[in-house]
Amino acid sequence: MPKVVNVEEMKQQILAEAIPVFIQRGYHKATFAEVARRCSIGRTTIYQYFRNKDEIFMYAVKQINQLFEDEYRSILEDPGLDVLGKIKEIFSRFLLRSSKKSSEISLLLELALILKRENHQLLKKVKKSLELQDVFYNLLEKGFRSKQIKPLHNTKSMAFTLETLMESLMLSLPFAEPGEMSGHLQNLHLIIEGLRA
Repeated sequence: MPKVVNVEEMKQQILAEAIPVFIQRGYHKATFAEVARRCSIGRTTIYQYFRNKDEIFMYAVKQINQLFEDEYRSILEDPGLDVLGKIKEIFSRFLLRSSKKSSEISLLLELALILKRENHQLLKKVKKSLELQDVFYNLLEKGFRSKQIKPLHNTKSMAFTLETLMESLMLSLPFAEPGEMSGHLQNLHLIIEGLRA
């Protein structure tokens, strides 16, 4: 009787082995053969799950984005939080999740830096797939209309600033000492409270 393969599990296994290969060899020099060796499967088997390296990377980004999207959607729907409470909760949950999965996050960030250095067109697709700046923008607009936050010079710029702040904190997580996260979150909450009307 043939062995039944769970497609998503196999994709996850391939992904777990592919990212370190990309980081060690560089995105362009990494081959499916190397990834296959690490997975202990044939090179042609990988093609049953991914057409190329770009597809593997975009799958990784999609997985992480889906986790984050599920997280922030539940926050946005929470009636017990005001606008600034929602922004603070997004920061808190994302940073706590990232600190628990810091090896995955740091591997993806490293790969993104490699692609940036190589000026790879894939980064444009990655940027388009992220929505966090839009989430912050909509929350800030809602907060201004409901007079929960101060008038802003440029709401789009503030949304970009919040997104960039989160990205920079995620980038520094692998270097943070245990226990530093609570201090970072307290400081972030102070900054966000500065927007309150």
